[in-house]
Amino acid sequence: MGFTGIKLTEIEKSVFMIRFQNAKLVSILKKYPLHMVLLVVFFILHTNNLYAGLVPGKDILLAFIYTSCGVLLTFGVFYLILRNLINAGIATTIFGILFLYFGLLKNGLAQSSLPSVLSSYKILLPVLLFLFLLLLYRLKKNPRSPRLNLFLNLLLLIYIGIEVVEAISKREVNKLVAVDTDSGKKPDTGNLPDIIYILADCYPSSSYQQEILGAAANELDSLLTGKGFFVVSGSTSNYRFTPFSMASVFNMSYLPGLVSMQPAKPLQYNKALKWVENAQVFNTLKSNNYALYNLSIFDMPGIPAIKKEHFLSTTGMNLIFYNTLYSCIYREVAPALFPVMRTRFIERTQKMNRLQREGFRNYNRQLIDSLAGIGPDQPGKPHRFIYAHLMMPHFPYFFDSTGHAYPDEAVFGPEMITSKNRFKNYISYTNKQLDALIQKLQEKYNRKAIIILQSDHALDDIPGSQRKDAFRNYTAYFFPDGDYSSLRDNLSNVNTFRIVFNKYFGQQLPLLADSSIYNQ
Repeated sequence: MGFTGIKLTEIEKSVFMIRFQNAKLVSILKKYPLHMVLLVVFFILHTNNLYAGLVPGKDILLAFIYTSCGVLLTFGVFYLILRNLINAGIATTIFGILFLYFGLLKNGLAQSSLPSVLSSYKILLPVLLFLFLLLLYRLKKNPRSPRLNLFLNLLLLIYIGIEVVEAISKREVNKLVAVDTDSGKKPDTGNLPDIIYILADCYPSSSYQQEILGAAANELDSLLTGKGFFVVSGSTSNYRFTPFSMASVFNMSYLPGLVSMQPAKPLQYNKALKWVENAQVFNTLKSNNYALYNLSIFDMPGIPAIKKEHFLSTTGMNLIFYNTLYSCIYREVAPALFPVMRTRFIERTQKMNRLQREGFRNYNRQLIDSLAGIGPDQPGKPHRFIYAHLMMPHFPYFFDSTGHAYPDEAVFGPEMITSKNRFKNYISYTNKQLDALIQKLQEKYNRKAIIILQSDHALDDIPGSQRKDAFRNYTAYFFPDGDYSSLRDNLSNVNTFRIVFNKYFGQQLPLLADSSIYNQ
């Protein structure tokens, strides 16, 4: 046989060793329920990839500890019942999957073509309980289940592999598409104007006020046009919730992952806060020698909010465990089943909301005083971009049209949002505040600063309103040169700074199509 015989012998040895090692690995995967540990690893890896940059590392570590302890305790219970290592591990992993991903299962059924009743708690919970008890019965009758054990081990290993690849590639989920603001000619940074962006939260269009609230002609229109403003009569917002609207405005683009008629998720709110903080508009302004001033409820690059508003975002731990069976039942089932718990839940929520909203009474006053106190830029100093976010005429409606404060039982009562009369009066009060503020700003800046007055959305909670009314917002521009040829009567918020950058920064950014996304 000679040389050929030796070569075949080496190949046969290699094949034998590979088969032996594979057989040994398969034996281990059949013999031990490693999938219990693998489930915890997958859950943490998947969570870290999904919420990268949004959830603090300490919360990820705590989630790992809590989940590991939960798996160990669950395994102990099932081992006492089944008296078998493999079967107790299988029961633990199946239960863990159902517990950790119950919310995803429920939402998947709700969005599928199957009858919606299948996703209701009164159907889904009994069905899952029955199937799991049936599994326990089969495991009790079957003292050995190596194939199922092998399947779960291999399945979790594959999923972990996918998460590891995603972590290594650092692929960001739902990444914003950057707008190229380096195109066009470079502006003369020495001649750029200061920019003051005033956001009047929840201020509705003039036509909304007349049709929905029964108000007369909006006095703010005539006040602003008399000061040289261009009022966009057909202005629309792109989103009905503040964080999405502002993230879109300051990034000059629509947000990925948000679909009309679908509920917005806590993750999306947290992403929106990050998108505002690291927005393209702020970066472009900084690169053009602008100093940023933050008088808002959002963080800006290196500048914290003067009053942080978390909206519907939640803590890191709540975000991680949001879709677990416990969290879903606590949020949606327990308050309906137990009146005492429901009452406590409502009272606690109302108290938190009241404390939070009460702070805006002084916040608005503080913001107006601070904004009026910031003077124009000086020669040789950076230009100024000021973002002032007024929480009015957003509910709660603190004052009537004359500035007289409503009693607390009216402000925080059952009509805190829906009272047409109080909303209309609070708008009138807001008009007076805005008129006086803009008058001071134009005098202080000698009418040389760009002033944009805009609202993030309107309100569709008022009786008689429709979904489309949520987007009937307000927008008005003041350009120092009085040239409004780049504007039209129908514009949406997403194009606000595209217009400014095109006019004053020499950009050639195309205006995006105006559309609105209604998230529930």
